[in-house]
Amino acid sequence: METYPCFNMVGNMEREEL
Repeated sequence: METYPCFNMVGNMEREEL
């Protein structure tokens, strides 16, 4: 699994800061 800034669906949920 790759960790993207705000491009992934799961990453978007965790990174809802932007």
